[in-house]
Amino acid sequence: DGFCRSVDDDSDDGCHCSDEELRELAGEPAAPQVVLKRPASVLLKQQYRMHPAMNRFPSQHFYGGQVGDDISTHQRLPGILVHPRTQGRCAIMFWCSP
Repeated sequence: DGFCRSVDDDSDDGCHCSDEELRELAGEPAAPQVVLKRPASVLLKQQYRMHPAMNRFPSQHFYGGQVGDDISTHQRLPGILVHPRTQGRCAIMFWCSP
């Protein structure tokens, strides 16, 4: 009777019980409190995916220039974008828009 009174819910939202409430209703001991520690941060010193032109901006502006490029990234084509003034191919472009 106590279980039905605690769990049955005629509302439109349905029945909602926390894990703690369900353990109490089932007569189980409370779960031990777990304290999670944040893992230590690790800075990637070398990246293998982007063309160096694409890596330059995030490396300099977010990581103080500390993220280098693997030699394999230097062999990749710069990209399919064409700079409007120089007509040179580039991997990434930034421009101001109104």
